[in-house]
Amino acid sequence: MTFGAPNHRPFTAEIFGDLPDALINELLTRSEDIRHLAGAAVDSRIAERDDLRERALRLGLISPVDDLWDMPEKSVAAVDGSVALLRLASFELAAAAALAVSGLGQDAEDADMPYDFDALVTDPIARATEIVYGLMFCMEYDVAQAVDSDLVMLDGAFSSGMVAISLALRSSSDLRDDLSQAFKRRWVESTMDAVPGLLSSDSVVAMPKRSSSNEFVTQSQLFSGKEVDTNGRSTASLILEAGEIAGPFILETHHFLLDPSDFYRTYTAELRDLYSEISVVYYKPKDWTHAFRIEIPPAIANDTKRFHETLEIIRRQTVNPAIIEPYPLYVADRFAKSLYKGVNALLDSVRSDVIADSFKPDVAADMMNSYRTDPSFEEPVP
Repeated sequence: MTFGAPNHRPFTAEIFGDLPDALINELLTRSEDIRHLAGAAVDSRIAERDDLRERALRLGLISPVDDLWDMPEKSVAAVDGSVALLRLASFELAAAAALAVSGLGQDAEDADMPYDFDALVTDPIARATEIVYGLMFCMEYDVAQAVDSDLVMLDGAFSSGMVAISLALRSSSDLRDDLSQAFKRRWVESTMDAVPGLLSSDSVVAMPKRSSSNEFVTQSQLFSGKEVDTNGRSTASLILEAGEIAGPFILETHHFLLDPSDFYRTYTAELRDLYSEISVVYYKPKDWTHAFRIEIPPAIANDTKRFHETLEIIRRQTVNPAIIEPYPLYVADRFAKSLYKGVNALLDSVRSDVIADSFKPDVAADMMNSYRTDPSFEEPVP
């Protein structure tokens, strides 16, 4: 990659403005090496594409999707969540939110979609990150249950939420701060009952952007028993053509342990039974998209008509090469990831009042400061 002299400085100022010159030069000189390595990685995958596709067809792993161009329009929504955790000298401001976004083609009266939000001031606690994520997933599940649409797409895997919730339960078990109490109250009063219904729903699917699972390796002979260090979505994107699916496979779930285990023994067994019935398919709706990993409850997977209608809904919401995911998932993700900026602005709006009202403003100013000059560099939120 070459950067011409006339635009070199504007480019580096815009992209690398906070980096020292020596590191900028080092980065730019590595571009040629990275180009060769990236090209070799891509070419090696392309070289194996035809053989893998032929083998997948022979094994019956690839199927065409029914053409439902005349299907009436269906309502659709996506649900996503986000957290913000601002660590100050005297306290922490923890916020969690989840919201639903309607898909393209929805009537105006369907625009009011459910959402949830909470912000709590707590004493500094070491396990706040785990707990606020648990609260976020509780909100996501509660919002998803409240959506009245023909299809609801969760941004993430079905197992991700329960792994996070189980970790939050262990982290908050002996804590009495407001954040821990809010999470445990939400889990017991609403989300605990909502999860089994979502896992057995005929209108909810989960669509994670990233997954380490590779059912092509664990549940088929596509790679002839070889150890392959790639994920299933990458493999499906390589071998599928537009309008095809790979699978179904059995969902690979991560282990989770709800604490206390004796109290949750029956409930955990119920959830594991429900997870064992979840199917996974990889679907490539357009020639310019990746293959989507879709986790599907049995009420959809075992109903051929409903299954193909679900895929058609997803295809119709995938409309622009600039947005390589279904439209409502993209918008929900954009909205949710804006939470941090909003919470930081909220904190800025009250900082001056807190300092002014304090009987020792100089000390209050110190206590209201973040540990970082620029709080946008706080812990990254996936």
